[in-house]
Amino acid sequence: MALPRVIAEKAREVTDVEAEIDALKEECETLERSWVRPSNRDLGFLKAFGSLVEKTRLLKKTLEEGDGPEDDEKEATAQAKEVEDCRRLQKQRQAKEAEEERRGFRDGDL
Repeated sequence: MALPRVIAEKAREVTDVEAEIDALKEECETLERSWVRPSNRDLGFLKAFGSLVEKTRLLKKTLEEGDGPEDDEKEATAQAKEVEDCRRLQKQRQAKEAEEERRGFRDGDL
């Protein structure tokens, strides 16, 4: 006779679970009806924010990957070489212009 009592208890549990499921369905339907689509402005903000987050991640990755003193030294050396090359080219151009002036050539003279 214990079997009918167990069956009745399980039936009550199933009924309780079905009631919970129905309550959750109603809550989902209520939430779906009350959901408001985000405005274009909000979507634009989210897109810009996502882009900013990605740029921040890339910057952090770059900084972590070795933007250390060695890299700064290499960059400074490269810049110094570039400046020296520009100065050398400028001196060559000035020397060439001075030579042309001594020979009597001016802009427009052939």
